[in-house]
Amino acid sequence: MSKGTEHNLDHCLKCSTCHTQCPVVANYLAFPGPKQLGPELERLRLARGDKEPFEIDEALNYCTNCKRCDMACPHGVKPSYYNKEQS
Repeated sequence: MSKGTEHNLDHCLKCSTCHTQCPVVANYLAFPGPKQLGPELERLRLARGDKEPFEIDEALNYCTNCKRCDMACPHGVKPSYYNKEQS
């Protein structure tokens, strides 16, 4: 998969596979998960026309950057890429 394709938000179908593989979600139920903090937040930013990333969501501090969400995505989207953009 090309670099341009792996960061394409249109490939995220909101299937929640990344969410089920996140060790933080499994241990801290208040954590919104990689889908919410990654592709979903980026979609919101783009829909609002924001040029800059949102302020850092405090929940992102719990992300261990294990990249299990990236490996789990059946469509090749890299949620950790968008999480990194927020920090």
